[in-house]
Formats: sequence, C-alpha cells, structure tokens
Amino acid sequence: MKEEALKKAIKTKQQGIKQIAEIEDTETSIVIDYEKKQLIIYTNRATVMNRLQRAGYKPVIEDKVDGEICSRTYVFPTKNIGNFMRTGIFKYD
Repeated sequence: MKEEALKKAIKTKQQGIKQIAEIEDTETSIVIDYEKKQLIIYTNRATVMNRLQRAGYKPVIEDKVDGEICSRTYVFPTKNIGNFMRTGIFKYD
C-alpha cells in the first residue's frame, strides 16, 4: 500500500495542478445552498484540487492565471456531504 501511495504522489507532482496562490492566501470554502440542495466547494489550494481530481470529481468553474489553473469550483447534491467529510480530501498536509 505504501508503494502505491508513493506512485500516486509522484504522478500528481508530475501531472497535477501546481500551487499558484501564495500559501498564506489559500482557502477552501464549503457552502450549502439549502434552497437548491447543493454543496458548493471553492478552492485555490492545489492539494485539494488534485485530490478532488484524483477522486474523479469535475469542476463546474475553473479559473486560470497565465494559463495555469489557480482555482476551481465544484457543485454536488447535498446528500453527498458525508462523502467529503469522511475522506482525506480536506485534511491538513
């Protein structure tokens, strides 16, 4: 298992999204729209974007600076909130 995790980390470093925002300016916002029953996740933290990408989630909005991805917004049904809270997507590095 350890070897598989190492291979994933190497692949992400080579092919993943690079951190554009200064580390002190990074943020991830999770908003619940009760009326639309949507969970809206905005992040400019490359680690979170890469984890969501590896998990197969697609952004609905992607912002770029000088051709590089700097932030993404994802939208999910609120019934999926447990999927995000039980995973390591938002853990501290």
